[in-house]
Amino acid sequence: MALNTIDTVTVKKELPIFTVNLPELNVSKVIEEYKNLYPEDYNKQLPNAPVRSSWRSNMWAMDYPKLKSFVSIVIKCCETVGRDYFHMRDDTKFECNNLWMMCYNKGDYAKPHNHFPNDLSCVYYANVDKDCSPIIFEGDVEIKPVNNLLIIFPSLLTHEVPLTNGQRTAISMNLRAN
Repeated sequence: MALNTIDTVTVKKELPIFTVNLPELNVSKVIEEYKNLYPEDYNKQLPNAPVRSSWRSNMWAMDYPKLKSFVSIVIKCCETVGRDYFHMRDDTKFECNNLWMMCYNKGDYAKPHNHFPNDLSCVYYANVDKDCSPIIFEGDVEIKPVNNLLIIFPSLLTHEVPLTNGQRTAISMNLRAN
């Protein structure tokens, strides 16, 4: 039997966004060190990417040894979210698929995009100016970045960052449940 058409039905579903204020982890120093070791801007390799930042690492920075403890902390937070809010089994573990670091300066932005087919995505703000732009989810939920803020959200949520007036240094991650 051949499929001639596929019909689509749309549903509305509210999905949570989680914020965690982490203790000072000195991640800014690690990002600067990484940037000095790998100064090439990965944005140049992704000309059609929805993000325009002053500098962006490659997508596999989670293997950098000085980020291992940070990645472990974020994974623990995601496992708590999975267990307590999405009713995942206690033995469900999350794995970091990719991690990248970004430095936004005045005029940088991120167009609307999502991270599907990952399960959860995160952004951690290591160093932000007061006048940096918020992250906006689904066109209407704004979260203003502050230092040491971790945001965890379902990867299929569309999010964006308008043109920023202030500097923001962040780490983003995508995770999958096993």
